[in-house]
Amino acid sequence: MKILSSIKLVSALLLLCCIFLPIAKCSKVVEEGYEGKAPTFNMYVYGSEYNEESIIPILLWSLPFILAVIAIRFSGSISLSLLQLVAGFGSVYAGFWIFIWAKNLLWPSYVASISMVVYCVSAALTTYILIRQRYLTKSSKATPKSGAL
Repeated sequence: MKILSSIKLVSALLLLCCIFLPIAKCSKVVEEGYEGKAPTFNMYVYGSEYNEESIIPILLWSLPFILAVIAIRFSGSISLSLLQLVAGFGSVYAGFWIFIWAKNLLWPSYVASISMVVYCVSAALTTYILIRQRYLTKSSKATPKSGAL
């Protein structure tokens, strides 16, 4: 369990760092008589202005890190583990919409994608292990051992 918590923390930290790195390189719209190559700009997760379209991906990409830090303190909570799984899927959803509109993805987008997948897989494994432990301990306490006096 400690290894999975460390994996979740590292992948969430990588995802948090990718918020501030350029995700894609896009070209600007040019007028009809423009000669030469279209000017390009870097696309970031946080966008050029702060509005609801730019704050939601920031929240969804930083939530896994916040929950991973909280999970260090409360390591055996199934509800927190389920929240981590939902936060991982939320970050994948936000990343999907960011990556679908990008023209040329840069290396931070691939790092973010890999860290989102690793976070979701480790959160799913943690949830599975915690649920399995909870139900195995309940079922073993309910049945007496054979040969007991």
